[in-house]
Amino acid sequence: VSSGSAQESKTSLSATPIIADDLLVFCTGYNRVIALDPESGVERWAFDPKVRNRKLEGPYTRVCRGVAYWNGGDAPAGGACATRIFAGTLDSELVALDAKTGKVLKQARLTGALEDYYSSPIGVDGKVYIATEHGKVVVLRAAGDWEILAINDFDSEIFATPALAEKE
Repeated sequence: VSSGSAQESKTSLSATPIIADDLLVFCTGYNRVIALDPESGVERWAFDPKVRNRKLEGPYTRVCRGVAYWNGGDAPAGGACATRIFAGTLDSELVALDAKTGKVLKQARLTGALEDYYSSPIGVDGKVYIATEHGKVVVLRAAGDWEILAINDFDSEIFATPALAEKE
């Protein structure tokens, strides 16, 4: 948490938490992902991406809008990596974590889609959708090497999470 300084922007907790694998999962203004036991509030795991971009230009507050849960069909049920948490960072990285343990499965910049990820990602039908504040929605394959399937340019800033209706 930061109240702001010459080196760091203010942060705000603006995320919508999700329930995934019996955990309450959310992210912070520094893109940390935290999983709590929803009944006791005890931390089960936490991931810190160690963001480098700690100072935003202008009066903007650092926020993370949320994370996505994805039930991967490419791993044995109940096994490692069968379920994943996806989060984007203001360092233009996407992170995939094992939903049960918080173990990093992959953390990388998306080649060809280097943007500031502002919205919550969405994981559905084997794909991850994530909007950038510069008006693009990146669609990538959730498993494997995160093949970029499409980059849709809306020619307008996006400060919301895309919504899917009936898998469309």
